[in-house]
Amino acid sequence: ICSQLDQLLLKCEETEEVLALLVTHRGVFFVHNLITAIQVLGALATEASDVMALNALLRDPRYDLLIRDLLRFVPKLDFLAMANVACSLRQLDHKHYVLLSRMLRPLLKQHVPDTTTMLRCIQAYNWAGYSSQDEF
Repeated sequence: ICSQLDQLLLKCEETEEVLALLVTHRGVFFVHNLITAIQVLGALATEASDVMALNALLRDPRYDLLIRDLLRFVPKLDFLAMANVACSLRQLDHKHYVLLSRMLRPLLKQHVPDTTTMLRCIQAYNWAGYSSQDEF
């Protein structure tokens, strides 16, 4: 089911399709599908370059539901998933500090899969205004 949902999400050509899937398939979404959903939304927003549509997306209650689900599952995410979430938030121009902050400590404790992923993650956090590391 997880890969089938990913296929459905990856076929979406508009943000409305992604948001509709978030609601209609809510009971069968896996954590991996949540990551795919925010990545697809980020890619679609980047392609569209429509400020009004992006603003509408960020205020949509279905998008808020996605963010709340991601917040709940942060402890289950690996470094790559958290990096993908941070990069997607950057694509969406959404500085969601609660989510970014909640992922920061686990990110610092996780194994970094590769340098490119680490740099992407650092760029996303730098964009959000995280410029120095405090003691944890």
